[in-house]
Amino acid sequence: MVRRLCLIASLSIAGAALPASASAAVGLESVGSFANPIHVISPPGDLGRLLVVERGGQVRLVKDGAPQSTPFLDISNLVSEVGEGGLLSIALAPDYATSGRLYAFYTRDNGGTDACSSSLTDADVCPPIRVDEYRSAGADADTASGATRRQVMEIPHPYFVNHYGGQLQFDAGGRLYVSAGDGGAGGDPFGNAQNGATLLGKILRIDPRQSGGAPYTVPRDNPFNGIGGVRPELWAYGLRNPFRFSLDRQTGDMLIGDVGQNRLEEVDFHPRAQGAGRGRNFGWKTCEGTLRYPIDEGPCRLSGGTYVGPIHQYPNASPCRSITGGYVVRDASLEELAGRYLYADYCTGEVRRLNVPGGGGDALVLNRPPFNVASFGEDACGRVYVAELGTGAVSRLTDGTSSCTAALALPPAPPSTLGFVEPPPPGPRYPVAATPDLRSPLLGLRTGSRQRPLRNRGVIARVRCDEPCSFRAGGHLSIRRAGRRIALRQRTGALAANTTARLRLRLSSTSARALRRALRRGRRVRARVEARVRDRSGNLTTGSRLLRLTR
Repeated sequence: MVRRLCLIASLSIAGAALPASASAAVGLESVGSFANPIHVISPPGDLGRLLVVERGGQVRLVKDGAPQSTPFLDISNLVSEVGEGGLLSIALAPDYATSGRLYAFYTRDNGGTDACSSSLTDADVCPPIRVDEYRSAGADADTASGATRRQVMEIPHPYFVNHYGGQLQFDAGGRLYVSAGDGGAGGDPFGNAQNGATLLGKILRIDPRQSGGAPYTVPRDNPFNGIGGVRPELWAYGLRNPFRFSLDRQTGDMLIGDVGQNRLEEVDFHPRAQGAGRGRNFGWKTCEGTLRYPIDEGPCRLSGGTYVGPIHQYPNASPCRSITGGYVVRDASLEELAGRYLYADYCTGEVRRLNVPGGGGDALVLNRPPFNVASFGEDACGRVYVAELGTGAVSRLTDGTSSCTAALALPPAPPSTLGFVEPPPPGPRYPVAATPDLRSPLLGLRTGSRQRPLRNRGVIARVRCDEPCSFRAGGHLSIRRAGRRIALRQRTGALAANTTARLRLRLSSTSARALRRALRRGRRVRARVEARVRDRSGNLTTGSRLLRLTR
């Protein structure tokens, strides 16, 4: 999935480097292997069932620990996987045991136009966001019927195939929260995130049950209900791509992992007592993290009022970073992580923990590259799962044995008595260029299949762009059976159109000694060289090459 599946990670707001400490006792227990798993959830109160969402449009049932061969739900005929699309999450209603209601967030296959021209003169050519309702027989059901589909909501996403958002979440009061990205491209060219008249770049809140002729209703305590020029579904705004957010099972606080643009990935937090995101502006695109956007190293211009800055941020580094938001751990068996927020980075393979609400204590939990965490998940007991999109593995975080014996309640709803909140503007705040440059530069990256880094004093790579661009190149070595990763020193610079830069990615003296020992012992050593290039309009392209190293 474009930015999620090759994108952005690492630093706290205070600017400290990522700590090296790790929760060594935490490991992974396999649940099974699936086809592009992207979300994990259990029916409320159900101790024996786990549902794994596959991006292609199927939901698989794991019953009493055993994956079932028959899909729980199959809507693959409706789903488009173009760009960052697909079946991205599901949510089950608090009364699921009796009503059988569940909801799916996906991008709709719109009849062959999935190629999506990305032309600003065309409209409705890209897959829109859909939220549909389905029904099962309830508590003991092992399947849900696609024939029960009822369209709840469709959000046009006409021009680009990235930044869909993708999370559904219920609170205990039966309100459904929906995250939608800013509409795609780079830099939010239409200013959607700060525009109160559009659903893009927001977290929405609805009651998804049908009411008369309406497919859903807007809760009365939504912050902008009844305010002219602002969509009443809006709950929070100023978000770039909130692919994963969560409500704390115990406190109801809202936490959002928002994927950054050029510089910073961020974790946003807002407590339930103040509304769990109700009416809050998380800054994009006025700000990216704590910096003014477009980035000029100046501080964010927003302060006070409805603005909420990140509790944690970390920088974009070569060749990509992309935050995967997670959950506050309420699994009592994970003693070392209890009450901490877990998040991951899709590109680096790191799973990290963070204190809430302060945002300090950032520390490594797991790092098993390649370990591409597309999503976290929770079961009915609050046990935490990770889904790896690339390998298909779904695993549970554990520091020993634990069983699911007592279900946790759904997150408590925010107070319904909170007062007026200043609304976002009803129209675009930012000028939109008539013909913005939306094409990413073509990257040429060559390394050869074998190299002798000790003789060459580093790994040699050649980088080329088809237009003027800046570049950053780096990578790492992996020594078989030693479990070691050795970083290559990064190189940065600029290129004229259709010129090639020959780069030597050097090793430190310590790393060179470790490599020399490994090669003398006959161990297999591979290198992955990664590069990213960006044109003058900010369009990004990334690439990587794998090669073998010899003496």
